[in-house]
Amino acid sequence: MANGRGENVLTEARLRELYAGRLARRPADRASCPTPEALQALVRREGVEEQRLRTLDHTMSCAACRADFDLLRTVERAGSELAGTGRSARRTWLLPAALAASLLLAVGIGRIALAPDSDDVVRSGPTAGAVQLLAPAGEATAGDSLLFSWRPTPGATRYRLEVLNASGDVLVEAETSDTMFASEAVRRLAPGDYQWWVTALGSPDPRRSELRPLRLTR
Repeated sequence: MANGRGENVLTEARLRELYAGRLARRPADRASCPTPEALQALVRREGVEEQRLRTLDHTMSCAACRADFDLLRTVERAGSELAGTGRSARRTWLLPAALAASLLLAVGIGRIALAPDSDDVVRSGPTAGAVQLLAPAGEATAGDSLLFSWRPTPGATRYRLEVLNASGDVLVEAETSDTMFASEAVRRLAPGDYQWWVTALGSPDPRRSELRPLRLTR
C-alpha cells in the first residue's frame, strides 16, 4: 500500500551508498573529529569509559560534532520508543538503530523516516548556535527552582529544552511556546556538572543554541 510519506523513506542500500560517498568527501578540517562509531558509543554508553570521556570532551567543544551527537540521540531514542510499542519491525519507517545512526550521521540527512506517526519530522539537523541563551549563566544551587530563558527566534512556534548529564544523557526534556521555562524536574537533580540547550521548532529550518554548562552546587 502506498502512503503519503513514501518520498522520505530511504533504503539500506541507498544509505550505504550515500555513506560511502560522504566519508570520501569528509572535510580535512574534521580529520580530528570522532568517528560516527565513537559518537554512537558515547550515546549508548558503550566501550571504554576513558575513550568515551575523550569523545565527550571533544563533542562539547565542536559545533559540528554536537550536531552529529544530537542527531544520534534522536535516532537512538526513536528506535527505543518504537521498539517499546512493537513497531520496530516496520523497517520501511525505521532502520535498525545502529545502522541508521551511523549512516544518517555520516550522510548529514537529519531526522527523516524515523516514525510514521511523527508530526515533527524535519529534513535537516538543527543549525547550532542560532538560539541565544540568557539564563541560568553557569552555576546554581541544587534543589533551587531554576528559570531557563532565551531570546525569541524568528519563525519559531515552540522550543525544546534539554538538560544533559556529563555522559550526554538527557535527564530533563520539555517543550514550551514561551521563551522561559521553570522546570520542577531540575530541582530533583543531584549536585554535579550538567549541560543544557534549546532547540527552536516550528519553522522549516529548526535552530539550536550552543550547549551551555550548568554546575549545581550544594
